[in-house]
Amino acid sequence: MPDEENSVLVGILADFILKNSHFCPIPIEMKCEFGFKKSGCKECLIKHAHLLNKPRED
Repeated sequence: MPDEENSVLVGILADFILKNSHFCPIPIEMKCEFGFKKSGCKECLIKHAHLLNKPRED
């Protein structure tokens, strides 16, 4: 999958998470700088999308 197409899909995934989730799915070892659904959250989800397949620890 080309990088551009992958970037679009990751953005769509981030939008879906923000619309449908009640908590951040990124594993707990990440230090949240923004707060879930606050400004910067979508960019953080996109940046750390590779961690979404790891189980949460809480």
